[in-house]
Amino acid sequence: MRETDVAIIGGGLAGSVTAAMLGRAGIEAVVVDPHETFPEDFRCEKFDASQLELLAQTGFAGNVLAKAAAPLGELWIAHGARILEKKAGDQYSFAYDAMVNAVRQEIGGSASLMVGKVNAVETGEEMQRIVLAGGEEIRARLV
Repeated sequence: MRETDVAIIGGGLAGSVTAAMLGRAGIEAVVVDPHETFPEDFRCEKFDASQLELLAQTGFAGNVLAKAAAPLGELWIAHGARILEKKAGDQYSFAYDAMVNAVRQEIGGSASLMVGKVNAVETGEEMQRIVLAGGEEIRARLV
């Protein structure tokens, strides 16, 4: 049985950022996800200036943006089949899977990624219990 302060179920963008931040803060955490590398996903996203600022506050924006994002030089604002406006871009675009995998590379310190599928979660007053498909158990103060 593995014990940790925080168990995060799901290693998408939110779970991976959370694990990376907790690890940097010295809080023991484990993120559980079925995939060691986030699988290719036909999905594109973008960050605007306010989201870039939040990412910068994490301290790993430079690495993540360099590995996974591309600046948008021009934005086209459209409605239906009509282009309404073209303006200079202040956003970054990225493929979701590339962004998640870049963030996962920032997980370290007291945090780690565990490959597995969660079958059950049991809550308690002080400790929570997670059971993985292979029978392995994780006990955590917070899930």
